[in-house]
Amino acid sequence: MPARPNGDTIAGSAACRSAPSGSGSMELQRFVLEANLRLLRRQLAEAGEDLRLQLRRLIAASERELALFDAGEVGACAPPDRCWPDLEIARNRTLDWFRGSFTDATTPASLIDPGPGLMIVDVNPIYAAATGRTPSDIAGRPLFAAFPDRFDDPQANGVANLYASLRRVAETGVSEAMPVQRYDTRDPDDGTWRKRYWRIENSALKDEAGRLLYLLHLATEVHARH
Repeated sequence: MPARPNGDTIAGSAACRSAPSGSGSMELQRFVLEANLRLLRRQLAEAGEDLRLQLRRLIAASERELALFDAGEVGACAPPDRCWPDLEIARNRTLDWFRGSFTDATTPASLIDPGPGLMIVDVNPIYAAATGRTPSDIAGRPLFAAFPDRFDDPQANGVANLYASLRRVAETGVSEAMPVQRYDTRDPDDGTWRKRYWRIENSALKDEAGRLLYLLHLATEVHARH
């Protein structure tokens, strides 16, 4: 069974290596996204009431764009060097633990690769049922491709908030319970969006050496925002 965090921060290269700097074009793109977000936040601080709603929508869109960029390029954190011969064994054991622990559980759960793309490795049946899909429809897809923000809600912040939580958990090794989060899902049959709220807990799954293997994502639906 993989080690789950007990509140202690795991520091150093074993827990989560620094993300690679990437290419110059990638760094430039990220610089532009961050600069645009800083500008919008400064404008919001100085804006009158007639502009604040529009600026909040622009900020939400910019935060989402930056989160999607980082999730795609670096994930939640740079994974351990996978040339280590025992790493794949540890990952396979963790996958077996997840399936043994959560296949029949009543809490929706997913296992996420912390590397670039934040690929969904597996989900339990109740997680898939909560979204109207099968586990095979979800597993193997990038997290935010499978579950994007609602495109017709300019202030949707599910992607940005979830990514920020996953990144903190990956970097610190400390579990995090998010505030109740609105994160709408799309009906796979007719494409309509359902307004939904979730109580989310994210945890880092590590091996005995402290190497980050996967992220555990638990999401329980609540029927009103508290």
